[in-house]
Amino acid sequence: MSDKWYYAIGKERFGPFTFEHLKGLVSSGKLKEKDLVWTKVMPNWMAAESVPEMFETFPPPLPNVDLPPSNSPNKLNEFFEKGENYLKLNKYQEAILEFSKAIKANPADAKAFKKIGDAFNALNKHPEAIANYSKAIELDPKFSAAYNNRGNAYNSLNKYPEAIADFAKAIELDPNNSNAYFNRGNVHNLLNNYSEAVKDFTKVIELDSKEDAYAFFNRGFAYSELKKYPEAIVDYSKAIELNPKSLLAYTNRGLLFGELKKYLEAISDFTKAIEMDAKSVLAYFNRGNAYSLLNKYSEAVTDFTKAIELDPKSVLTYFNRGLAYNALNKYLEAIDDFTKAIEMDRNFSAAFNDRGLSHNALNNHLEAIADFTKAIELDPKNATAYFNRAISYDYLKNYPKVIADYTKVIELDPKYANANNNRGNAYADSNKYIEAIADYTKAIELDTKDAIAYNNRAIAYYNSNKYIEAIVDWTKAIELDPKYAFAFNNRGKAYANSHKYFEAIADYTKAIELDPKYSTAYFNRAIAYKALNKHLEAIEDYTKTIELDPKNATVYFNRAIAYKALNKHLEAIEDYTKAIADYTKAIELDPKNATAYFNRGFAYKELDKQPEAIEDYTKTIELDPEHMEAYYFRGLSYYVQNAQKKYPAAIADFTKAIEMNPNFSPAYLNRGNVYDRQQKYTEAIADFTKAVELDPSNDQPLKNIKATQKKLADATAKAQSSEHSSKKPRTTEATNHQPGNSNTTSNAKTENSGQGTKITTPEVKKLIAEAQRLSELKKHNEAIVELTKAVGLEPNLTAAYFMRGCYYYALAESKSKEMEFGKGGPSPENLLNLFKKAQSDFHKADKLDPTFISLEARKLVDSNSKQITTLENYRGGVFSSIWNFVSGKWKCRKCGNRKTAELSRKINEVTEWKRDSSYRDSIMYSRDIWYTCEIYCSWCNNNYTDITYKTELDKRSL
Repeated sequence: MSDKWYYAIGKERFGPFTFEHLKGLVSSGKLKEKDLVWTKVMPNWMAAESVPEMFETFPPPLPNVDLPPSNSPNKLNEFFEKGENYLKLNKYQEAILEFSKAIKANPADAKAFKKIGDAFNALNKHPEAIANYSKAIELDPKFSAAYNNRGNAYNSLNKYPEAIADFAKAIELDPNNSNAYFNRGNVHNLLNNYSEAVKDFTKVIELDSKEDAYAFFNRGFAYSELKKYPEAIVDYSKAIELNPKSLLAYTNRGLLFGELKKYLEAISDFTKAIEMDAKSVLAYFNRGNAYSLLNKYSEAVTDFTKAIELDPKSVLTYFNRGLAYNALNKYLEAIDDFTKAIEMDRNFSAAFNDRGLSHNALNNHLEAIADFTKAIELDPKNATAYFNRAISYDYLKNYPKVIADYTKVIELDPKYANANNNRGNAYADSNKYIEAIADYTKAIELDTKDAIAYNNRAIAYYNSNKYIEAIVDWTKAIELDPKYAFAFNNRGKAYANSHKYFEAIADYTKAIELDPKYSTAYFNRAIAYKALNKHLEAIEDYTKTIELDPKNATVYFNRAIAYKALNKHLEAIEDYTKAIADYTKAIELDPKNATAYFNRGFAYKELDKQPEAIEDYTKTIELDPEHMEAYYFRGLSYYVQNAQKKYPAAIADFTKAIEMNPNFSPAYLNRGNVYDRQQKYTEAIADFTKAVELDPSNDQPLKNIKATQKKLADATAKAQSSEHSSKKPRTTEATNHQPGNSNTTSNAKTENSGQGTKITTPEVKKLIAEAQRLSELKKHNEAIVELTKAVGLEPNLTAAYFMRGCYYYALAESKSKEMEFGKGGPSPENLLNLFKKAQSDFHKADKLDPTFISLEARKLVDSNSKQITTLENYRGGVFSSIWNFVSGKWKCRKCGNRKTAELSRKINEVTEWKRDSSYRDSIMYSRDIWYTCEIYCSWCNNNYTDITYKTELDKRSL
């Protein structure tokens, strides 16, 4: 509550003045009851009569009777006394006339000039007053009261330096002149010299034997402006004690209680003011504010409504009631009030801003943006409006504009921590994690106790696959807020992605303890249990998730997978069926939801409803032509129908998936399977070989290569046998004979146009028969020995070279699985040597008889020799990557040196599968290989085995 007052008569405004000066205007009749007054704590201009203290100290005029004649022996005293009486009756013109007569009788009467000055002051004729005070001072340079009153006249003309000079002179002449101290204190308040004002009012209180309520009141005001609220409250309380009817003292003290957050005491004072004056707009307005600060918004609305009834033109009251409606979620009513405030004041920036907040709450984001933009136009440095507009743009996912607005906020207010945090969110939503991390870091620097900023930075680290950094940040967030369930859940995800499933489960469990209805934590814990093959616990958590979130189709989907892992097919079928129903509902709500079609297709596939699955995958591709997994799984559905006419469609889909992701090993594997069923063994082996190249640790392609090679060998041998026995050209069509059932020659004396194809001795025939028998027993080494003996006896026997090449190849293939690092087996060089021996024998047979060996067999050996070369290169590449990792990251724990690390050897290799959130609804999994290496520090002769290098190899379906 300010002591600077203004008054208005008609359209002319005057001020600022002290409250005492306004009271003087009232006493002089210059200021009427209906004239308007204002001070800064008032919501609007108010009638002077609404401030009763302006009128309470003035007695009614004396009755209009003739005054008794003066008993003074001379006429001068008679004039003077008449003048005094006219002053008391507020008849200032008559008073001036009488004092003028006195001056005429005695031109040196300084007191008469001073009295005329008083009369002119009361008539607000301050220049005339100053002229008379100056004449009095001229006649009596030590006239303290004249200096004091001239100071008041200067004050009324806003000539504050002259006023202070006069008050100082009055005090100099009369150190006990409390009026001069009081008046100078008022001027100091007007000039914001509050410390000086406190000194003057303190002096008044010391000098006056009778305590002056106004001195305490004015000193209280000065203390309040100095933010010394306890001292101010003491003074206002004393003013109330001295004048219990002081409405302004209650109002001002109430405001100070509010500053000290003592809202109940504030409400008590405003209530007292209302009891004293039921039409006190100021009291209702301020009590409404206090209720709002106590979150008692209904009571606040009631008080603001009463204030509006008493003063319908109060812009600020409409605005504050709008704020209260916003807090009550009554956004339409809030918009009405903000609109009313704007109609009354088109430049009210805050009203546009808060109306924008109401529109945002109603999801009217375009209207909100328009309001925030208007607020910015009116106040270009309004950081809050930029901040709020950024939130609206964020709802619309217009991230460039979100970032631009938050950048402006930071420019206007570099310490606005939330702006850095929110801009970080926008960068993260734009997948710009480096920029996001920088913003979160700045937010943390500005507020080191901001758990949310740590959580957000952790999410950015997590999405950048920096799980260790993410775990550190979530740990800090939990340290700052031990009940931060969200942080526990997120840290659990980071642990899970680091294959620390027990730690992950502990965190999910803690999140559930903090929030028993946290469905996501149950869902994530189920996934962790599944990774540990604890399917029963996983099912229990999936079931709890469904209880909390029964419309989440993905949970039914995952629970079905868990049931399937436990061979509980009926339960699995039931959950897949529920998942299909939920995805169908999602499609009804959003017919363009490609993910829903894809997941429903997968569920149909698991229920062996391949036509329905194919239809959904086709719809997925129609909505999202870049959906590689949809092509892949549609190809699988075509394939598992096991219909010859569907194989071309399957191959086309697998080929499309490979075009979209040339490193997707499962597509090569399954396209190879289709080729195998079509008896296109060469193409099948090529695809299986590519699958091995992309995924050396997966033994399924190697098994498929072995089986297909045997089919190819059998088909080739049968074709050769049939060709030679019938003297007809050889056919290239393969057969489905089992390995070992076909003979290389039809009998001991096969006729052929080539050289060296006849078995000329029984001994050679016996050796070949024995080799065949040993081969069927998978004793390839012994079979090779027998064939080598046969070649020694018959150096030009084509069949012997061909058979030995097949056995060298079969031996190499059977050993190839042992090439996995850390599992022993032959070296790459020895394995490659076996392939080369097979290749040499095939080439020898081809040279002896070009019609005997098939082109497919020759390609087969060539492709496998390339395969082992690829494996060797892969192995070298892995160790090179490890070395790069160590040289860049490793630091010796003992000496701290980074430059003396040496890679000694690889100790172990572990293959892990993890759920990959980058794939739609977590249907895809990625496989990582972890290599544990031994590190040696040459600086301090220290060995460590705690370095792990991870390489992600492929993505694979469940």
